[in-house]
Amino acid sequence: MASMRHLLLLLLFALTARAELKTDIEFAKAGGTNLTLDAFVPEGEGPFPTCILVHGGGFMKGDKANNFKPLFDSLCKAGFAWFSINYRLAPQHRYP
Repeated sequence: MASMRHLLLLLLFALTARAELKTDIEFAKAGGTNLTLDAFVPEGEGPFPTCILVHGGGFMKGDKANNFKPLFDSLCKAGFAWFSINYRLAPQHRYP
């Protein structure tokens, strides 16, 4: 339920934001770990096409800010809203 509230806050942010990058927004807390995302929403009225970027790394390495840097400018120039997320990494956090 808390994750749904965070998602609704992010959507509200998307509807009211000026075009700027927001970093390290907490969207959930799992097992005592804060999960964060970076967000960019274009200026103007939406709706905007949107990308949710989930970094690679085999669930063992990677970061929301580094894996997609080459895409950020292209997505912004194309008028996309985008959200780049972090998740808990193995081996500290095993599935399930």
